[in-house]
Amino acid sequence: MNTFALSFTDVAQQSLEDQVEHLAVGYPVSPQLSELGVLHYRELNTDGYRIFYEVMDSDGITDIAVLLVLGGKKSVEQALIRYCLLQPI
Repeated sequence: MNTFALSFTDVAQQSLEDQVEHLAVGYPVSPQLSELGVLHYRELNTDGYRIFYEVMDSDGITDIAVLLVLGGKKSVEQALIRYCLLQPI
């Protein structure tokens, strides 16, 4: 099984938390992903990055899972294909 490490600077983490924490569903469902039939991932564009995340509510607790962070104009579709192909079967 592959193990991956994620480096996330304190500044980036704080920026994301500040923007999403109080308004988790305030950002739109990703237009590119909705064209692919994926309707539950939201997209936040900040500081040249596109952050795709999912909001999950359970028993009055809201969890936010960051699924993909892309820089610039990279293809969301290609990134998802690459991500899925790298996962163990």
